[in-house]
Amino acid sequence: MTSSVAENRRTLNKQATRQAIVTAALEILRQPDTGGLTATGIAEKAGISRRTLFNYFPSVDAVLCEPLQSLLNGLVDSLNGAPTDQPLIKSVAWAMKAPAVTELLAPVAQIAVYAKHADDGLLTVSEAAWQQSATAVISEVAARHPQASDFVVRVFAHAVLGAGQAAFDEWIDRLVAEGDAISTPSFAPSAQHVALLHELLNEAMTELGDGFATLQTTNSSAEEN
Repeated sequence: MTSSVAENRRTLNKQATRQAIVTAALEILRQPDTGGLTATGIAEKAGISRRTLFNYFPSVDAVLCEPLQSLLNGLVDSLNGAPTDQPLIKSVAWAMKAPAVTELLAPVAQIAVYAKHADDGLLTVSEAAWQQSATAVISEVAARHPQASDFVVRVFAHAVLGAGQAAFDEWIDRLVAEGDAISTPSFAPSAQHVALLHELLNEAMTELGDGFATLQTTNSSAEEN
């Protein structure tokens, strides 16, 4: 076996183990009354040792942020393949509809529900994931538009990611409005719930592309006052 083949196999094995850990965590989240999500529980479910888990992830919160990171990375990868003959924000909307991005939404939706009930630790790690992705988006946009200033590129990247976060917030608010639907951390979003999240993400990108048309007119009653 050549060194390159052996290295490829090791890489695939590591990716499989990493995915097994995330899958185990998601399966536990969907089970009510499990006594909480712990490193030991995830490791046992994944068929690995607790030590192995921590070789891949520094914490349980980091495990839960892996799907979000994968989603954001998938968006950046899809953006790389978007048509270059259209406005950049249109390319982002196009990338948002890519099959690879769509498939990654379900686990992120599950964890978003759990995060609503979790402590600040998960939120902190989640914010780090968004920030890391901002760096990736900035690099991709800068490569596509070398004529743009670093500041403009940074503003664009954060505007896109901020719109994405707003879509997630709106989605959670709508689930809460349904009553008991999101009352427990083990609540599993349905296909319809995930479709709504995807719709809101696309709508957020459309708002950016349209320049917030509804905010460009002054309310007549406000003018009168």
